[in-house]
Order: sequence, then C-alpha cells, then structure tokens
Amino acid sequence: MTGIITDNIGRSSGVKIAVAGGGGKIGQVITSTSDYGNSASATSYADVLSSSGTTWETAITPAATSSKILITATLGFNITGSSSDNNRALAKMAGQIGAGSYADLIGYARMGVYDYAGYSSTSGTVTFLLLWSPSTTSECTIKFQYASSDTGGTVHTPITSPQANVVVLQEVLA
Repeated sequence: MTGIITDNIGRSSGVKIAVAGGGGKIGQVITSTSDYGNSASATSYADVLSSSGTTWETAITPAATSSKILITATLGFNITGSSSDNNRALAKMAGQIGAGSYADLIGYARMGVYDYAGYSSTSGTVTFLLLWSPSTTSECTIKFQYASSDTGGTVHTPITSPQANVVVLQEVLA
C-alpha cells in the first residue's frame, strides 16, 4: 500500500509513503502502574514496590523468539534530607526471562540536584526507553530499583500519591 502526504487543505506535498508489509507491528501491549509509596535511605538498591513487601513487576510473553520488547517507563522520585551536597535518586531497570535471575537492562539513571547548602529537597522523574531483544517465548518480567546517592538522603517513590509510576511493554513483531 502506498499513499501521498498532503497538507491540511489537501494539497500534495509530493512525498510518497509506503506501508511496510513485514515486521515492526505491535503484537500486544501491557501497561502497569504502581502508586504505592515507598522510600529508601541507603546507597544500596531497593525494589520499587506495588504494595507492602511486594516488588512491582510487569510481565509480557512474546509470541515469537524474533520479537522485541519496547519498554517505556516513567518513575517519579522525591529526595529529602541529605546531609551532603550530592542529593540524587539513582534508578535502574532489570529484566528476567522465565524463572531465571534478574539482569540489569539499564544499569544507572539519576535524578536530583547538587546543592551547595547540603539540605535540598527536590522532585522529578526518571524516564526509561529500551528496545529489548530477549530471543525467547518465555515470560519476560521487568522491575525497577532505586537508591540514594548519599547515605544522608531519603528517596521516596512515587513523588506523591495518587501519582503513579508507569511502565508500558510492547511486543514488536519481526
């Protein structure tokens, strides 16, 4: 199938487009949110939770080993009470195939400020975008982890309730 791009009153731009008949189509879309508030005041990573003691995980099962998974996610953070100039939230995204172990897909993202007074409080978001090629038809699960960049700071997620952390998993067919 082909078409011609036109402007808003129907004049042809002279540009022709073709619609691909092969891959790149979306097979399925899984969306998940978590508005459960949790916090960490350590420099070691903690899981983002969906309820008390329950890790927020989102899963999709690809239809074919040639499928890819387009992951888009936004996580909100508030950082308070740092006794250091470095007042930042650290975040990472990990993936698991089947019953295997989690492995970092994006190992490091950060949000925050450098405050020379050493007592700042700030809010913001970290956005993840990744095209994952797990080469499997087993269930693929995503989770997020976060930490404070300094032992004196506390990181809260999401920023405020009812604001939610959001992830969208899309199977891109080959």
